[in-house]
Amino acid sequence: QGYSSAASDVYKRQIYGNYEIPKLEKIIITDLKAWCNVKANGYFVNHSYSIYLNDKKIKKIVIPESVESISQYLFSYSDINEIIISNKTTNIGYRAFFGCTSLRKAEIGAKVINNGAFKNCSNLTSVYMTSEVQTVGKKSILDEGNVFGNCNNLNQVIIDNIEAWCNISFYSNTSNPLYYAKNLYIGDKQVETLEIPNSILSLIHISEPTRH
Repeated sequence: QGYSSAASDVYKRQIYGNYEIPKLEKIIITDLKAWCNVKANGYFVNHSYSIYLNDKKIKKIVIPESVESISQYLFSYSDINEIIISNKTTNIGYRAFFGCTSLRKAEIGAKVINNGAFKNCSNLTSVYMTSEVQTVGKKSILDEGNVFGNCNNLNQVIIDNIEAWCNISFYSNTSNPLYYAKNLYIGDKQVETLEIPNSILSLIHISEPTRH
C-alpha cells in the first residue's frame, strides 16, 4: 500500500524476473512512509522520472523518522533535488539514490551508508553528514566502497564536529565525499586549520584501494 498501481506493477516485474523497464515519466505514491518500506530488488526505471505524492510533485524529500531503513535502488534516477535523512533511519541501501542527477543537497544522519548510495549524482554540490554517521561503504563485489563515485560537482561537506568525523569508517576514497568536495565545514564555518581532538587516539584508515 502507499504507492501507485503503476509503480506496483514495475516492482512486481522486477521481482519476477521481467527486467524490461518501461519508460515511465512519474511514479505516484499516496504515503511516503509506505513507499520507503518497499523492498526493491532492482531499478523501477533506468532513466530520470518524477515522484508525486498524490497530485503534488516532490522535489525535496524528508524521510519520515519512523523509517528505519531505505531499501536498495528505491529512489534511483528520480529527479529529486534535496534529501533529508534523520538519525532515526539507520541504513541507506545499495544504490538507493544512484543516478539522481537533479540532486543538489543531501543531509544524512543514517549510521550506515551502503555502496553506490549516491553514485552518479553528478550535480550533487553539498553533503551534510551528522555526527551519527558511522560507516560509509563496505567490502563487496558491487560498487566496492564507491558511495559517492562520479559526484564531480561536490564542493562542500558539512559536519557537526571533528571528533565525530574522525570516527567515521570510510571504506575507500570515493566513500568519502571530501574526495571530490575538498572543502570541509563545521556548521557554516569552513575548516582552514585542522585540529585533531586529544580524544582521537588514531585516524581510521581507508580499508582498500578505490575501485571505479
